Amino acid sequence: MRPGPSALTYQRAVATARRLADHPVDVVYIVGGGTRNALLCRLTAGACGLPMVAGATEAAALGNVLVQARAQGLVGDLAAMRRLLTRTQPLIRYTPRGDGARRREAEARLATRRAALSPRRCPPTTLHSSDDRSRGAAMRVALFLTCVNDTLYPDTGRAVVKLLTRLGVDVDFPMGQSCCGQAHYNTGYRHEAEPLARHFSDVFGGYEAIVTPSGSCGAMVRELYPRMGERARAEGRGESLARTLAPVVPKTYELTEFLVDVLGVTDVGAYYPHKVTYHPTCHGLRSLGLGDRPRRLLQAVKGLELAELPGAEECCGFGGTFALKNAEVSAAMGADKVRSAESTGASVLCAADNSCLMHLGGTMSRLGTAMRPVHIAEILASTEEEPAA
Repeated sequence: MRPGPSALTYQRAVATARRLADHPVDVVYIVGGGTRNALLCRLTAGACGLPMVAGATEAAALGNVLVQARAQGLVGDLAAMRRLLTRTQPLIRYTPRGDGARRREAEARLATRRAALSPRRCPPTTLHSSDDRSRGAAMRVALFLTCVNDTLYPDTGRAVVKLLTRLGVDVDFPMGQSCCGQAHYNTGYRHEAEPLARHFSDVFGGYEAIVTPSGSCGAMVRELYPRMGERARAEGRGESLARTLAPVVPKTYELTEFLVDVLGVTDVGAYYPHKVTYHPTCHGLRSLGLGDRPRRLLQAVKGLELAELPGAEECCGFGGTFALKNAEVSAAMGADKVRSAESTGASVLCAADNSCLMHLGGTMSRLGTAMRPVHIAEILASTEEEPAA
């Protein structure tokens, strides 16, 4: 295919960058855009003779996250929202077609540069699960943090690592991880979600357990990855997708079920002297079937008073893009949930999904309540020696 005007514009931009920098350009990074620009990236790679690295996330699918974040005051302006959005972009590399001289030169320089680097090797990650301790079998564990937590709530990721480390678990954080594809899938972009699912399997497939502090993303892997494979098979595209995704499905755990079912603990040595009410989020409750695992963990926390939440199993109204498409209904459901939480007299509303807590936190701010949202990982990581706020 011949490159269109936009691809030629990039070709001129690369030439300008090469001239201004006064050194060869090896790779072009394209920030922003969406799945609709994938073809442009391929054409640009061919036009420039250089590899293109671009974000493939459909911006509209994650836009609701930024809208909620702005409503809660986590980002102040549109420029900050755009910066946050670019951090959520999973990177895809587009290799130029053909065997041009520019491509060979660029690839040779990159190979030399990679060979000169001394990457830090992670120490072996070992953990003995409750089932295998007697046999001494080792388990490698990876933290799947998720886009929302990585972008807006990194303290939750730190809390997970702190908690698991305290319990004797060494946790790897694979740097290649990106979006699991949930936002795409739930917005109707099933085919666009497939490369992200394959990438997830490539990144996490070598671990014996994958732990995530998100019921919704955990449910994406456990419930919807198999469905994606089935749909691909039904469309006559064979078994490739199903075979690729199958290994990661059974070993992906939401944090609380990993603690209770794999490590076999409910008392994690936590201390949190506050009155707390717990909201069971929809994906954890209905898709993963977490049941009373989070409550059992909270009941064992020293100093914590657990108050029963009226209408606990009712949805908070977030629902990902539902909050954008049905804003008034979403806001009303969120207000009902916050009023129910306030009626308990608790100072903290706890859940296992920060996306729902973000929605409820924004609602709390608008209603002027003194209650605050806190992820369960941050409560479980808190100790008397290092108490959480």
